[in-house]
Amino acid sequence: MHQFTKEVIKDRETAREAKDPARKEDEPTMDSEIRKKRALMDFLLDMKQKGDLSSQEVREQVDTFMFEGHDTTATGIEWSCYAFGRHPDVQLRLQEEIDSILGPDRSDFPTADQLNEMKYLECCIKESQRMYPPVPYIERTIVEPVDI
Repeated sequence: MHQFTKEVIKDRETAREAKDPARKEDEPTMDSEIRKKRALMDFLLDMKQKGDLSSQEVREQVDTFMFEGHDTTATGIEWSCYAFGRHPDVQLRLQEEIDSILGPDRSDFPTADQLNEMKYLECCIKESQRMYPPVPYIERTIVEPVDI
């Protein structure tokens, strides 16, 4: 896993260097409007270049965003399926909503507009996440003294 992340970071660093090898760390690379939409990786690499993050810290952040998001999504889907399975009445109402919006033709994926119409499905997913949060708590460790 870490090797893959290291390669992704190295590829991005190489691409940034090839794009503008003479760029200094304090020079903006884009106008302010585009700069707002930069990728997280670029922000992390800028912080590394300024000395605010080490290579290991950049890798840890990339690991978090690349891999841990998959686990929480999968867990959320699993708990939703579990909740739907435990409540056949809810499952039936969901099926009725889907049938009424998608109609008999199921040859294609639902459009964004169709998904937005599925209000009951949205409520059910949110309730499932409330009852069975994919990340029930976040544990942090303080590494230096903090005055509150």
